[in-house]
Amino acid sequence: MWQTRAYRPEDLGPLAEFLVPLGDEGFSSRTRGKVDAYYRWKYGNGSGESNRVRVAVGTEGLIGVVALLPRCIKLDGRILTAFEMGDILTAAGYRRQGVFSALGREACQASASMGALSYVKPNADSAPVLLNHLGFRPLVELETLARPIRISRILAQRVGHLFGAWGRPLDKFFAVRTTNSRLFLSREATFTDEFDRLWETVAGDYPALVVRDRAYLEWRYEQNPTAYTVLAARDAGGRLRGYGVGLVVQWGLKRIGYLVDILTGREDRATQVALVKGILRLCADDGAQTVHTWVVKAPASVQSTLRSSLRSVGFFPRDGGWVLWRPSVDDLPSDQRAWYLTMADFDGI
Repeated sequence: MWQTRAYRPEDLGPLAEFLVPLGDEGFSSRTRGKVDAYYRWKYGNGSGESNRVRVAVGTEGLIGVVALLPRCIKLDGRILTAFEMGDILTAAGYRRQGVFSALGREACQASASMGALSYVKPNADSAPVLLNHLGFRPLVELETLARPIRISRILAQRVGHLFGAWGRPLDKFFAVRTTNSRLFLSREATFTDEFDRLWETVAGDYPALVVRDRAYLEWRYEQNPTAYTVLAARDAGGRLRGYGVGLVVQWGLKRIGYLVDILTGREDRATQVALVKGILRLCADDGAQTVHTWVVKAPASVQSTLRSSLRSVGFFPRDGGWVLWRPSVDDLPSDQRAWYLTMADFDGI
């Protein structure tokens, strides 16, 4: 016998423990042991119940959870509230008993009462329920791009240290080349008013994207205990032209890098290339052997120039997956080409 209810602050510890199986091998590296701080950042520090996190409770404790993470999204000039659905997990002994369907339905009801849409990047287990029972439908297809950096380490782990030694000359071939650029790159520890000005300058280039103003950046990268690296690009006059966000995590014996986020003018290829190369070098310095990122796969999308910039510095397509959405209001843009999405728009990275 089980029942569902809203998340309560006292659920934090048990919920963090319950969600351990959902975290991949890089999760503990990413949170640096600050798991409780991560979930407080994610679920909030309020003293009361929160309907944007729904839990199922059985006789032995928590047996299911579905969470909604709020974001502001700019859609055709309107700023609307959206909720990303995540942390979808049902205890093994309760699967196929309607736990996820019940929690998902309640989360969707909460989302519809508070925002314009919900979206999710599902796995193979949750996708059928979302599509067939909870009213979600495909929004955009994402493409994973990867950029090898240290081929010798990849070969050593896959086929042995002898082959790794043979691969060392390839490391030079895959090294990130420096280029002449009139842009100046710097690591940023805090976000200033210039990030608001950047947002105001470039937001009009993109019909549909998560708001990336100063307040959002502070919440996403400063308050989050994850050890992100933020790289800013400025021109000779000191004007901020864009930023990129990188992350390196320990994944078993491997160190994997991520280009988590990047924002520039839509056609500002020079700034895109400079920032991507800068993040690649930082990831390489931190021991990453490969760097991954996501872009919208649709041809002629608002990310086409960014995808071209990524390909020009050695990123290649690997796989992908769909983003599903459930709009609560009419007349929202559904054309894949209009959407600008990066890893930062999903809390798993």
